[in-house]
Amino acid sequence: MLLHVGWHHIVFNSALTLLLGIPLELVHKAWRVAPIFLAGVLAGSLLSSVAEPAVTLLGASGGVYALIGAHYGLVIMNWEELQEGWQSWRKNPLKIFSSGLFRLLLLTLLVALDFGVALYRRYTLASLENSVSLTAHAAGLLCGILVGIPCLRNLDKKPWEMVLFWVAIGLLVVYMIFAVLWNIFYMGYPTDIPCNV
Repeated sequence: MLLHVGWHHIVFNSALTLLLGIPLELVHKAWRVAPIFLAGVLAGSLLSSVAEPAVTLLGASGGVYALIGAHYGLVIMNWEELQEGWQSWRKNPLKIFSSGLFRLLLLTLLVALDFGVALYRRYTLASLENSVSLTAHAAGLLCGILVGIPCLRNLDKKPWEMVLFWVAIGLLVVYMIFAVLWNIFYMGYPTDIPCNV
């Protein structure tokens, strides 16, 4: 998580961490956001070790994607509250920026662009040393949603959101147990491993 491949890698991860993390911390406080970031790094590392055991992993991309996932989780849990008032955007055009739909579009665009760059680097540069771990990114994103739903504040709790709360915790526990047990009992790890970011 603290090691990166080159200055562009650490600058990009740091910039995204600040852009995505500061708004979360302002509303939900650092003690709720830090576990999401750390869980994303852990989940990304674990899934990468299961799906791509022949490569090593560097960077905090799983944590950055966990912050993106946490934003997705917030939009899911607070959809109705985020929709209030944005239809009157003709009176105040800035209201559209606080809507859940705008946030979903912006987050999806960010994820699509980053995954597109990662796919390009992996399959056009054709070198494991320059490739990006898509599994670490995907696991961080999913973990951010699953940890963000129970950790971050919910503005108005509804019955279905409490069910989603427990489903998220259950899925996260099952995933972590599977990945940890896989790493304990899997015997096919190679000894010479290229670097993956």
